[in-house]
Amino acid sequence: MKRKILILISFCFFMLISCGNKEEQKIEKNFDDTMKIMKTGDYNKVKKMSSNLSEEEFSIIEEGFKRIKYKIKKVEVNGDKAQMDLKVNYPNITSVMPEYYIQIKDKAKFIESKQMTDEQARQEIIKFTKSFFAQKFKENKVNFVNENFKINYVKDGDKWLLNANENKDLIKLFSLGIASQ
Repeated sequence: MKRKILILISFCFFMLISCGNKEEQKIEKNFDDTMKIMKTGDYNKVKKMSSNLSEEEFSIIEEGFKRIKYKIKKVEVNGDKAQMDLKVNYPNITSVMPEYYIQIKDKAKFIESKQMTDEQARQEIIKFTKSFFAQKFKENKVNFVNENFKINYVKDGDKWLLNANENKDLIKLFSLGIASQ
């Protein structure tokens, strides 16, 4: 009898732990999938995730996303909220932004002198921006930062979603340090 009770208690304990792990695993997979999409450099895939991010803005951070490294340290689930602790090594592009602003200003003058259409000007700026940041990464001019981040999730039905209102660390990471200024 004692053995049956012990087995039953062990089974209940195992189920409790495995159910919690399933939620944590869903959150980890969600974050991994998000990062994979961001690292692809495919703006159309990124646009599906975040309709607020313009192609021009993405062109600034696209090259940096390919260089982000992270390790999920732990995930804590508390009801319909969860928090993920990450150790992240990411490029902080604030060190090259002053030079970018000077060069983009010169590029804008060039575009104005050529009397380009709005679409031509937009494409020229995207091309310049991608080239500028790719070159800065190639020359190792961008500083990399190691930080611990806390990423917040909320549960919506069966899905775990990034909580945009409570994720200053995520905004800092996704802006490659610009949003922390």
